[in-house]
Amino acid sequence: MAQRCSTAIKGTHEASTSLTILNRRHTRNEDQDDDLTDKDEPERLRKRGRKSPEIASSSTRKAVDWKTDNRSAESKKKKQRIPEQFRKVRGKLGMLERLAKDVPLDVVIEIFCYLDPGDLIRLARTSKDLRGILMSKTWESVWRIARENVQDLPPLPPDLNEPQYARLLYESYCHVCLKGNCDIILWLFRMRCCKKCGVETLPPYEDLINSQPMEYRHRGILPSEWLPGNSSYHNHRVGNTKIAEQFKAEYTALQTLEDRRNWISGKTQCFRELARHGRLCEEWHETQLEKRANEVDNVRQKRLEAILERLGEIGWREEAEHMLNKFKDHKLVKQPKKLTDHSWNGIKVELVKMLSNHKENRLRNEQRYPGSSLESWSILAG
Repeated sequence: MAQRCSTAIKGTHEASTSLTILNRRHTRNEDQDDDLTDKDEPERLRKRGRKSPEIASSSTRKAVDWKTDNRSAESKKKKQRIPEQFRKVRGKLGMLERLAKDVPLDVVIEIFCYLDPGDLIRLARTSKDLRGILMSKTWESVWRIARENVQDLPPLPPDLNEPQYARLLYESYCHVCLKGNCDIILWLFRMRCCKKCGVETLPPYEDLINSQPMEYRHRGILPSEWLPGNSSYHNHRVGNTKIAEQFKAEYTALQTLEDRRNWISGKTQCFRELARHGRLCEEWHETQLEKRANEVDNVRQKRLEAILERLGEIGWREEAEHMLNKFKDHKLVKQPKKLTDHSWNGIKVELVKMLSNHKENRLRNEQRYPGSSLESWSILAG
């Protein structure tokens, strides 16, 4: 890792210049503020020197009284004062902004080399300075090292650069409607698309292929994807209008028969490589989704155990275990969030109320039907 980071440092001379400019700009602003303070102070002292002794003593007493009365107010204002360069920056005192301006270049590169491409994409969205640095071509080696940190990730395809590849892999929103939580990736089209937008914007593949020149219509060079339906028997095969129009324009622009044959041969080879890379990406994506699902399940299980432990402290754990199947599916329990003291105080009242109602129903049924098991009443009450 250290060797790779040193290689990245050597290839980022222009990025170093940009960081130096940012640091100089930041330092210049601070120096200007200091100069204004130094110039104003002697002028105020000279004006005070021209006052008569009586006026000076009177003004001094007023100033002392004013300072004494407002000392607490000034201290509060000083505590709440935020540096001007961080007032429009989101986050605690703009720490990411300071990372781009104040931290040395080799330290920044060392930090970024331990991240993955998704982290770099999110960092580039935080401020204009970080975006200008990370989107520079001189930082391509940093993106490459970050991509190599991801286990089993397929290599960078030739038609995408590093930020475009990271955006396709990690930004889970539809590229058409921009809505989030979109896990449908059309690898051959280099886009994410939700089911609704796919049906509305991507034409059926059979209709699209029939509009192509006859010479390569059935040669299998035009990419296609499958949109998931309600079941595996209702999947939709779709094409990409932009890619089809590009292929048609390139083919019709060729004049000789030999050039057109070579074009078809080259596109056939490109499609094979594209399909192979798409299969690798799909396998990697499925693995990531499964890994994420397991992590969410683990967080939910730990939250359930923590809630049961808290209920045990107030005497309600046994009742929760009687209705465990229903209890663990409750909206306040089945959350993929760590249980904290604050969150527990927010859900305790509602959970205790639910358990109290369940206990009343259970005891009523036990009195009505004595001799039955607690499990059966838990099912009836649930």
